[in-house]
Amino acid sequence: MSIIFSKEVTDLLKNNRDRLLLWRYNQNLKLIIERKMKAFESETGALSKQDKYKCDSYAKEILGWKGYSIGLQLYTLRAGIFKEGWIPENYFYTRVMPKWQGQYGQTSNLRCLNSKFFKSKKNLDLAYLVNNRWYTINFTPINEYELLEILKKTSEKVVFKLDSSYQGRGIYIQQIEKLNLSYLKKLGNGVLQRFIKQHEFFNQFTTNSVSCVRITSVISLDGSPEVRGAFLRIGQSKDSYVNYESEIAVAINMQNGKMQPTGYYSDWTSCNFHPDSKVHFENKKIPLFKNMIETVLNLHKQMPLVGIIGWDVIVDENNDIVLMEWNGYGSDVAFSEFSQGPCFKNLGWETLKP
Repeated sequence: MSIIFSKEVTDLLKNNRDRLLLWRYNQNLKLIIERKMKAFESETGALSKQDKYKCDSYAKEILGWKGYSIGLQLYTLRAGIFKEGWIPENYFYTRVMPKWQGQYGQTSNLRCLNSKFFKSKKNLDLAYLVNNRWYTINFTPINEYELLEILKKTSEKVVFKLDSSYQGRGIYIQQIEKLNLSYLKKLGNGVLQRFIKQHEFFNQFTTNSVSCVRITSVISLDGSPEVRGAFLRIGQSKDSYVNYESEIAVAINMQNGKMQPTGYYSDWTSCNFHPDSKVHFENKKIPLFKNMIETVLNLHKQMPLVGIIGWDVIVDENNDIVLMEWNGYGSDVAFSEFSQGPCFKNLGWETLKP
């Protein structure tokens, strides 16, 4: 026999569940941040009492809860100075995302919809796997034999990305001669893409994986898109693709496209050169960076329903700018905030209510 609860009881259960999930999220994030701060504290020294007081005060008086202070402390310790206007990670995910990304942002998890949403000069997509059936990029059903024959004429290597893949998880790279489409079916829905041969500029750091430039854009208060942050994500020699756990992130000057002299590992410890190639970051200028900015702004105009998007783009060997993926639900703003920010001033984010 099923039990039917009143609306009041149902709302109470939902609210209690949401509060528990939020508490767990904040506790887990606090532990992650504390580990990061401990990892690079030998480079920066401990956080001063004065800076901690600034973080606590700003979190409570401006953002509305002292629990946001831990994220501000992370930025302050790594940047060496407290800056008003920073958006800590837990504030972004709990306050900003629901209002600026929301359910429309979650559509970025559905990889097969990319070609429907965006008209791009160069489309990486080769086929889609949806509900155990293969489709062409025009959404025509196709059997495995026909698809494999097409792929053999198109690319030597392919990338399969699962829906909701993130931070390097759910990505599979295979040579065409070893491609097993039946195996991919068992993994779940996703997109099959052509493997990118990157511009020689990025090969100087590593040739084992394709680097990517993460550009974060927002829809401003007047409805037009603006770029607010940019950094290069580079893999290491052990990586076949850029993986969050081992990547090196280097902020990019948005005025001239030059890389900052200091890069950071995932724990935010620093480095001035790539650990494998020993190539220094200083004075390195991203090729066609202004064109990248123009590209993502044009793309964001096609999806203005999502207020903030993280774009992963790269320049290929033919000097074409390629959209690798877009992130409309979780844009990893923390790195840009401490290395370039405050990035999101004049948007009213600090006044958002739960």
